[in-house]
Amino acid sequence: MMMSRGRLVVYALNDSAARLSDYVFYALERYRPAAEQLVVVVQDSLQVESLCIQKLKKIADSVWHTKQPRSISAIWHTLRTRIGREGLSQFSEVLVVDDTSLVVFDGHLPQPEHVSTLDAWTLVRPDRGEGRERTALNWLGVSGKTFAFERFWAVVDRGPVGFDEFNDHLVSMSFSVSRIFERPAENDAYLLRDSLLDLVDQGLPIIPWKALTIDPLVADRWALQPRKSFDIAVAKGVPEELIWQHLLRSLQPRVWYTNLAMHEIVPSASASESKPALITAVVMHVYYVDMLDELLGYAANVPGDRRLVVTTNTAEKRAEIEDLVRLDGRFENFEVRVVTSNRGRDISAFVLDCADILRDESIDLIVKLHSKRSVQDPESVSSWFRRHLFENLLGTAEYARNVYTLFENEDGLGMVFPPTVHRGLPTLGHAWSRNADLAVELAPRLGITSPLDELTPLAPYGSMFIARREVLAPLLDAAFTVDEFPGAAEYQDGSLAHTLERLIAYMSISQGRYIKTIETSDLAEISSTGLEYKLQKVASFLPPFTVDQVDTLSGVGQISYISSSFKRGVTHRVYRRFPLITKSLQPLKPALRWLWPRVKVVMRRVLGR
Repeated sequence: MMMSRGRLVVYALNDSAARLSDYVFYALERYRPAAEQLVVVVQDSLQVESLCIQKLKKIADSVWHTKQPRSISAIWHTLRTRIGREGLSQFSEVLVVDDTSLVVFDGHLPQPEHVSTLDAWTLVRPDRGEGRERTALNWLGVSGKTFAFERFWAVVDRGPVGFDEFNDHLVSMSFSVSRIFERPAENDAYLLRDSLLDLVDQGLPIIPWKALTIDPLVADRWALQPRKSFDIAVAKGVPEELIWQHLLRSLQPRVWYTNLAMHEIVPSASASESKPALITAVVMHVYYVDMLDELLGYAANVPGDRRLVVTTNTAEKRAEIEDLVRLDGRFENFEVRVVTSNRGRDISAFVLDCADILRDESIDLIVKLHSKRSVQDPESVSSWFRRHLFENLLGTAEYARNVYTLFENEDGLGMVFPPTVHRGLPTLGHAWSRNADLAVELAPRLGITSPLDELTPLAPYGSMFIARREVLAPLLDAAFTVDEFPGAAEYQDGSLAHTLERLIAYMSISQGRYIKTIETSDLAEISSTGLEYKLQKVASFLPPFTVDQVDTLSGVGQISYISSSFKRGVTHRVYRRFPLITKSLQPLKPALRWLWPRVKVVMRRVLGR
């Protein structure tokens, strides 16, 4: 009789990309000590790069392929072919897991009580939720003795199924399948909504990636806290940079930005008194010289060693600016340059005429400012936009020092800028404007590999920001020429300058560095209350929760709110403008009641319902 062997761990690659994230190798290293034999099963459709396959082979004992994606049945077929039924029976346990979760166990894999009497075990009762809220914990342990039963292989041969359905089939075939952790109540249908964090406290060894990547509107609907799951994973030893690498590669930035609450309300007082070690180049384009004094005031708030580089468009302005900077007296290290051309305004001045600054390895951070006047907008709008930009970047010396503390403490932070301005400007949901097509065309040239946001890009509107110098290198590698930038008549949305403004953050993200938006508490009070009021007004015409509102407006949800709001709005406007006519039409109400359901039928057809 052959002695029983230890545990076989099978790690399936289902959700990874062709270029595997470093997290996959980290997860395999965590499973390695618990496995006598470690096997990786790769879905052929992933087309994993050969270098990644070689790296997998250095950690795992074997790397095998299967053609059926996301099917545990396909994994069992592969194991039966490669190891054989008798070979599988010699293991005390075969554990099948996949890459849809973060591993947070401490080196010891959990097992149920009385494991010797069981045929198979999983972590928890399967999530019985539906749709985009449903979450799976793909983890199944099977006792070696179970492989001797024909009915186990009958379940395998039923066809491709996921983990939870396979477990159900095992139970239906009278196998003894236990759960290691008990969810608190039978009505606990949705894992993320009801019990995930409690289960992690109990020792749950994995956290589904979905806890971090869930649709922000679903997280909003149920008040979920993806940031808490992130913090727990880091506290349990998962390297933060590996989590970020996975998120930055796979998600639209607005998703991780929202889920992980990457907006900082920066204190305006109580700053560190120490001088930062970071060296800064303040690059400032000044077309309107009468704004120089204001710009110098904000630039003077930059802490530590700084170099001021001012660009302008004429030699006369250069001489005037040089005199004013000397008279100011706060900048010992400065120079003023005349740009090659003002075709691309502050963007071309930054990319072309300050290329040497962006290449200077002695510089750590770049602060980009310019004399933004927005003459196309009313003064009330343009002045708010300037305040939003300047104060949120460098409002006071103490505030700026606290912003620099973010860079000192967070190696993964690539750049910061103010949040999307929404007062006075139609940015919410529309901020690609006419720049989306050119953005897609430019992305490869700028080395952008991260997904682009669908609606409003995560971007420094107004093109002012603070960034690590190295994340701006793709602007130089792209080798733009002055002729590519728009002249005065073409300087508008859809041109190179406006599109680069929307792509700068994606360059940082594609290099593995996340971004944050920053805001003063004073401006947050104004911006957040105004935003809340706008949302309330729009929401009053729609279902109560935003996730349902979006479904309704996209034609997949209820239309009753649209129809009733339309009816209410028309009635209100007619009565307000023509009260006498409205009273005279009262006898027609019965006919209108007959007509309205038929109008709703037409609306359903128009909306595709």
